[in-house]
Amino acid sequence: MQQIPPTPEILVPRLGEYLVQQGYVRADNLKQALAYQREEHNNGRGILLGDALMELKMIDRPILNQAITEQILQLRQGLADTYHHLESHVQERTVELQEALRKLSELDRLKADFIANLSHELRTPLLHIQGYIEMLATESLGRLNEEQKSALQASQPAIGQLASLIDDLIQFSVAQRDEESLPTAR
Repeated sequence: MQQIPPTPEILVPRLGEYLVQQGYVRADNLKQALAYQREEHNNGRGILLGDALMELKMIDRPILNQAITEQILQLRQGLADTYHHLESHVQERTVELQEALRKLSELDRLKADFIANLSHELRTPLLHIQGYIEMLATESLGRLNEEQKSALQASQPAIGQLASLIDDLIQFSVAQRDEESLPTAR
């Protein structure tokens, strides 16, 4: 499984960290500006870190704008990289799902073929049995005693039920094949 890259916001350091990394301010200046920002916030005046740094004269507006622009460009590149990764991942998953659908369709077709073959294989010997029982019942093959007639009469409904089940199985397999031949929505 492919590793998902870090999110774009993780790729771009916070403004203060970025300003220290780039050498625009020292770490102790950043701590002082953060303390000033907290103090101003506690006094009811919420200010951004960049504004705190400018008010303390640690950086000027052009440097702050440049740092923010550089961070925006990094974030934009991070977003583009993430987008391309996600797009690639979606394409891979689409191929996997299409393959799974193909295999599932093949299994469904094999199941329908199996049911159709099985039902026809059952029907042929049943028709022979049904024909001989009818010949026996009509005494075409010779006279029967009462006990034999009773046995044949008891077996005829069972053969009819079995024939009905096989017919249902054949209809089911035909319906499955008809359903397979319908166009699928994509």
